[in-house]
Amino acid sequence: MATIEHLPPLDGSIDVLPGFLDFHARYNPDLPWATFPSPKDPTVASTISFLELSQGSHRVAHLVRPKREGNVRETVVLLINTDSLLYVTMIVGIARAGFVPFPVSYRNSPEAVAYLLEKTSCRHVITQTGLTHLLSAAQTSYASQNVTLRVDELPSIYDIFPSLSPGQAIETADELLYPEFERARPEDLAIYMHSAGSTGLPKPIPLSQKVFLQWIRNPMFTGSRDHRIKWAAMALPTFHSMGVLAQLMAPLISGQTVGLYEPKSPGPPVVPNPKNVLDVARLANCNAIISVPSFIELWAESEETIKYLASLKILFFGGGPLSIENGNKLIKAGVRLVSAYGCTEAGPVAHPFDGYDSDGSDPNARTSEDWQWQGLSPLCKLRWVPQGDGTYELQFLTCEAHQPSVENLPDTKGYATSDLWIPHPHKKGLWRIVGRKDDVIVLGSGEKIVPIPQERYIASHPLISDVVMFGRGRQQAGVLVEPVPQCNIDPNDKIAVSRFRNEIWSYIDQANQKAPTFARIFREMVLICDPAKPLPRAAKGNVVRKHALELYAHAIEHLYDRSDISQGSTLSSPTSWTVQDIETWLLALTASVNNGQSLLAAVDIFEQGLDSLHVTFIRNHIISALRLSRNLTSVVISQNFIYDHPTIHNLAAAIFEIVNPKSDSQETKETRQADQINELIKKYSRDLPKANTKVTPPADKVVVLLTGPTGSLGSHLLADLLEDDRVSKVYALSRPSPQSIERQRTSFLDRGLPTHLLSHNKYASISGDFNLNNFGLEQAIFKEIQGSVSHIIHNAWKVDFNHGLSSFESQITGTRKLVDFCFNLDRPVRLLFMSSIGVAQGWDNQSGPIPETPLSDPGLATDSGYSASKYVVEQVLSQAHTNGLEATSLRIGQVCGSRSTGAWNITDWVPILVKSSMAMGKLPVIDEPVTWLPVDVVARATIDLLFSKAELPTLVNMIHPRPVAWEEIINAINQSIGTTLPVVSLDEWVDALELLSSSATPQDLTNIVSSSAE
Repeated sequence: MATIEHLPPLDGSIDVLPGFLDFHARYNPDLPWATFPSPKDPTVASTISFLELSQGSHRVAHLVRPKREGNVRETVVLLINTDSLLYVTMIVGIARAGFVPFPVSYRNSPEAVAYLLEKTSCRHVITQTGLTHLLSAAQTSYASQNVTLRVDELPSIYDIFPSLSPGQAIETADELLYPEFERARPEDLAIYMHSAGSTGLPKPIPLSQKVFLQWIRNPMFTGSRDHRIKWAAMALPTFHSMGVLAQLMAPLISGQTVGLYEPKSPGPPVVPNPKNVLDVARLANCNAIISVPSFIELWAESEETIKYLASLKILFFGGGPLSIENGNKLIKAGVRLVSAYGCTEAGPVAHPFDGYDSDGSDPNARTSEDWQWQGLSPLCKLRWVPQGDGTYELQFLTCEAHQPSVENLPDTKGYATSDLWIPHPHKKGLWRIVGRKDDVIVLGSGEKIVPIPQERYIASHPLISDVVMFGRGRQQAGVLVEPVPQCNIDPNDKIAVSRFRNEIWSYIDQANQKAPTFARIFREMVLICDPAKPLPRAAKGNVVRKHALELYAHAIEHLYDRSDISQGSTLSSPTSWTVQDIETWLLALTASVNNGQSLLAAVDIFEQGLDSLHVTFIRNHIISALRLSRNLTSVVISQNFIYDHPTIHNLAAAIFEIVNPKSDSQETKETRQADQINELIKKYSRDLPKANTKVTPPADKVVVLLTGPTGSLGSHLLADLLEDDRVSKVYALSRPSPQSIERQRTSFLDRGLPTHLLSHNKYASISGDFNLNNFGLEQAIFKEIQGSVSHIIHNAWKVDFNHGLSSFESQITGTRKLVDFCFNLDRPVRLLFMSSIGVAQGWDNQSGPIPETPLSDPGLATDSGYSASKYVVEQVLSQAHTNGLEATSLRIGQVCGSRSTGAWNITDWVPILVKSSMAMGKLPVIDEPVTWLPVDVVARATIDLLFSKAELPTLVNMIHPRPVAWEEIINAINQSIGTTLPVVSLDEWVDALELLSSSATPQDLTNIVSSSAE
């Protein structure tokens, strides 16, 4: 691995931000700051260089503080939920503007946000429309003080990185560079962070330039530089201090890239899970991972994953404990597992690389067997305060090399952490954290629970004497419940225990509703105390938590060992292992963890409110149910099993296949996929109604229901409808979101559409879901649509070519419900479904043009779940058409940019192909006619069909009627880029791409965004 010649000095001679980044922009401009999956093809790595990050931060500075207006060192709060790429750039750009960035967690309550703003005298917030409700308390408070709070919208990622958007103007160097300020003084604020708020409201933590520099001088980061660590830090939230350090500062110090998730802006960022962390770490060629313990617990179940982890330089975890069993298992397999400690008040004080530098002569040196123990930075001055029970509270005393940002000691300058530790029995200087003075429960996920509010509420039940919450290091919490003496319940009497749980459940349920989602108590996690073993109490009568947990340690361990299943539960296993009985059992099981609310079998469980905590619980139930069956003890359920089968229907089928594995002689994958398509067609064509009214031409004034209005085609459809005098009302139905109107406005702006149309009184923005009763709409709105709609354009569809057909079933279900809605109206309605020419992906061109009739071969659409799902809907609508519904499917081909702007979606294959060709210096010849249609033409043609006086056919193919040769496109590309790239065959172009990829330099990877070659 080549040594990076120039790295920024850590002696304070340049400012940390933006000085370190400017250093790299000058000396290492082409080195990749971040590596992430390409948004177009997640199997291909993309990068952002230090120079590109620097340029992006200049653009942020111009947006945040035009012409350097306002006061220097003004605090600017970032209350956003976006990709790390954009988030990090915002932080640096705010600092470049001379302001103090303050990343605030969007998980805070409005009261907590108000507290943080007031404590920092913040008058400027950058946020997103969907998060503005978090500012309600602050705005009320500021208004009462006659103080104005400036609230700005998070800029588009394309505004900050215009190179990601073809055709967008790039400013000159003079226009780009933001004016420099005088160097900051050591005592000037560099950034605010905030505490977790585990024991109350979160507190703002100011980091001066001096303190920030001290943080990055600690061994955690100087060791990263010395060992050339490429951190996989994608799972860290950027608003967290560790996120800022690992995603921004570690690369700036070392010059090594950091692994991040692909940008999804303006949508929500990728949600971390055990699989996608590993996927991105591998793709980005990271040699170290920072993880929460809960992910490591799951990784330890896979021998293949363990082998990969052993290839890393370090597997770093913090935020919670890891089980001794799995920790030892990983160490024995050669994984360099390191636990580390830090806090926002004192910084990243861990010394994770101390074992690297030992030659074995020091008997106190940490070895792999000491993975639970850790040494702290030698730059820190530590004080260990004995608690009288073998534990010690860690305190940091202020010194020249390390100054805590918070000082709370009564006798000297320093910070008391409230964290309790025990010393290593043999090795001086090694310690292990065991808890907190304030009894905060740290789950295996790193989430922290303050147990007292829940304990007190539950204990207020008249049949309960006391309650102790537990769960340290586990995936979910539980409670010890001590009944009042007159109950006298035998904990071994399963019927009596079940009755008592039911009796007190309403109080636990109320406590759950007041608690964070990760702190919820499931019914099976209620442990009833034995009257013979009363909870230990102090002289004042209060329960001694530590002794209570020790007394019931065996019972608690047994509770977790049973995989969270109550042996007296009726949900222990399905009645039989048929698909129907498995599905019935899963419906009951998921309802039991969802406050008794039943889920829809065909809808993604995550869309219905379940989360990773529920997944853990359900997976454990499935494993235990299989183990209860005599012949199924060897069945293995992967850690991503539920993520891979996210509907009850698909999960039941997947369990059935595990229980009843098919032999190798079964039908091919393609045949099974075709069978699955046919099964869905049969399922969703069953019992289709018949129209009672003869279809007549639409009226002059029409009411249109448009679904999916915020995408490229949807926005153009909406604009055309709003401008059409024949239309009296447009209901634009988008997925449920508090920011749907703002998303629509942003979409119009991005596509050059007139935003004043959105102020028209015939425009109605509504949020709903066809899978819900009344489409998830208020009764009055639903009745209004039901009584007036005459035309429907069903444009909404999930666009993800990686997902299988099962992931689209909720879309199919919703369409069938829309069809039923149309049949139930007391008047005729015209329905247009925006299908795809991909339903005929396998069509043999030798057979002539694709017919404008329903296709009879589902094998044509088995290439992707997206195409297969639209094939299913075409067939269902064809049957509905036969039954009297004027339903037409429009098979749309490749849609390109509009004729007015020419802007394409940059993640489409053509923009990526052009960018790759420019990087390689050659263009490919594709032996196919080009039939692209501008998006505005597609929208106009759709509107013409919608209002046609003629009866429409079942199918319409919508591709360019006069295809052009690929050579004409090449000529246009060369003319546009101002050069003449040589033209080669597609095979030669692909060979060149693969050759370049195999020996790619950081510069190559920066310039090229490769798509998969078919």
